[in-house]
Amino acid sequence: MKKYFLALPAAALTAGLYYADTIIFAAPIVALGIWLGPWPAFLICIPLYFLFDYALGRLALAIVSGQLKPKKVRHQGGVLGILATPLGWIQSWFRRLEQSTLGTQIQKRLSSTQGGRAARYASFVVASYFGTAFITIPMIYLLGQRKYLRLLTAFSAIIYAVTFVTPYALGTFLVLSLVEWLAAQF
Repeated sequence: MKKYFLALPAAALTAGLYYADTIIFAAPIVALGIWLGPWPAFLICIPLYFLFDYALGRLALAIVSGQLKPKKVRHQGGVLGILATPLGWIQSWFRRLEQSTLGTQIQKRLSSTQGGRAARYASFVVASYFGTAFITIPMIYLLGQRKYLRLLTAFSAIIYAVTFVTPYALGTFLVLSLVEWLAAQF
């Protein structure tokens, strides 16, 4: 049971990011949908949300793969220098999770069989929808994926952008249509 406690920070971070993401990042889509209409909002927001999520995914990959080193960040000074300590904590936690019994069991189960491969693909799509590339890319890195990470980051960011923007643009369209219809009725 103790081995599963190592995954609790990731679960809490995922839930927190999901709800913060919904509250903070839906507002611009709705505002643009009201101001310009749902189609322009959709067409403007998809590339913006894709680029934002792609950048976050690449940053997360640089952190978990060790390409972004705390010593390098500390030498930058200023605000970046302050981030060196949390960066070191994140990398240390990720390494412990990767080397834990839970991490090795997950890697063996999801990469060794055909069913595990299918589960990995499905979890990639679900994680891209719910967790953005910021969560998805470290997850697949933890599962042992080392090739095509830029392409997978882009694919995850596309899934996120389309599935996040669409409901809010469509919802804005439906609410505006309902309001117009009700205004015409009274």
